Amino acid sequence: MSWKKQGLDKAFRKIEEKLPKSDPKKEVRIKMAKDDFWFFCRYYLSHKFFSEPAPYQKILLEIFNKRAVTPEMVDELRKWTDPKDWKYLKPVKGIRGIINIEPRGHGKTTRAEAYLLWNALFAKHKNIMVIAASKEAAEEILENIKLEVEENERIYEDFGEVEGSVWKSDRIKFKNGVNISGKGIDGRLRGSRKGAVRPDLILCDDLLKDEAAESATLREKIYRRFKRAVLPMSDRDAFLIFTNTILHHDDLPSRLLREYEKGDFSDWFAVKFKAIIKTDKGEKALWESYWSLDRLYDKKRKIGSIAFATEYLNEPLSEEDMVFKPEWIQYYEPSEITDKLSKGKLEIVMAVDPATGKQTGDYSAIVTVGKDKETGIIYVLDAFGEKISDLKLINKIIEKYLAFRPKRIIFEEVVFQEIYKNQVMREASKKGVHLPVKGIKPKINKEMRIQKLSPLVENGLIRFKKNQKLLIDQLIEFPKGAHDDLPDALVYAVEAFEKAPSFIFKGVKIPWL
Repeated sequence: MSWKKQGLDKAFRKIEEKLPKSDPKKEVRIKMAKDDFWFFCRYYLSHKFFSEPAPYQKILLEIFNKRAVTPEMVDELRKWTDPKDWKYLKPVKGIRGIINIEPRGHGKTTRAEAYLLWNALFAKHKNIMVIAASKEAAEEILENIKLEVEENERIYEDFGEVEGSVWKSDRIKFKNGVNISGKGIDGRLRGSRKGAVRPDLILCDDLLKDEAAESATLREKIYRRFKRAVLPMSDRDAFLIFTNTILHHDDLPSRLLREYEKGDFSDWFAVKFKAIIKTDKGEKALWESYWSLDRLYDKKRKIGSIAFATEYLNEPLSEEDMVFKPEWIQYYEPSEITDKLSKGKLEIVMAVDPATGKQTGDYSAIVTVGKDKETGIIYVLDAFGEKISDLKLINKIIEKYLAFRPKRIIFEEVVFQEIYKNQVMREASKKGVHLPVKGIKPKINKEMRIQKLSPLVENGLIRFKKNQKLLIDQLIEFPKGAHDDLPDALVYAVEAFEKAPSFIFKGVKIPWL
């Protein structure tokens, strides 16, 4: 080797020594992020993903990536869905799209933004389209992705400058050639090609918002635009992810589920989640690490059972479903009956529906009513419902008896209630209180019993206090609500006034079957 060649080699070695060495940790990190979406979220987006992902979210991601649903996935999803929604869960190979119905507040949009960024950085799809309820909503998703690219130090450290030639509000292009465009379902959806490239991933994120759900005209318009403009784009190799919360019994997600059930989407998959799942062992939260049961119960108290059923259980009530309509509920002020109570003008009855022997998670209910001896109007004096122990319920029964002194305390005579009724009487006797307990045997099933109250409530013959929210909510949600313990106790109390096969309130004939 010539002295000149040796000199050049020495110079090159010195230059190489000064160059930054490859970071093996970085290489491993990028490889892990490429193969594991949740690692990608935990490391690069830890400011957004601070709760452990729910099991159902992990299954969904696996379905998105594999575009297939195995029998094992179906079995796992059954653990996180209501049994009446298992009809949607079927193994499918090579699915073209997924109808994913999730509760509000369960990270749908945050996961969507992360999923799009993950796909773009690793070029898992080349031409991605985001469709939202409006152009502004779609652009907000793109803006959040742009912010991560521009300001996230960890992304910059590992991926460098990734901005491409297009970086606009409604379309961004990465250096690796991946396009993401954003459109509103209420705007122009045609012209989705970029050159000769069709969308290979279409994400529909919350196409229906509250305002549109309340309008029959807007619901129909959105349905038609989805069927005519969006579905045709999911041809060839495109994969469509439709994610929404059900806000109305005849909105777009509701219609798509019905069509899927009829077989119109044979190469698709559908799944419907609720924030609270009822099991043989009681209730459990869909996303326990973020939405605990206590937090969900608190949310239900704050927004009311009807809104909670829609937003968190994907079970909006239709007018046809309601046996008791909200506008039927008539209230009274306690001052209206003070004189009636003091002068004995009300016949008072209490009914108890203990949770003993029923599914865990049911309420123990005590409802006390007073019937006006002159007008026949029934006033709900007290409506107690809690998930409490048997011993605490016994003490509560004694407390309510001493407060209202009802002529009768009604218990249903089925096996567990009969045992409990006897226990209540023994415990009360020890305290020197003799309860006028009467057992009755049900002649018809619970649903038919509660329906008998409907004409009484509609005609204002049963009146409530405004603080009896749990009872009123359970009546309005009936028969689709998760609980009906207080209405059942109410019907037993009302039936105690029966003196003949039927009786009349102001011209309203109520047959007791």
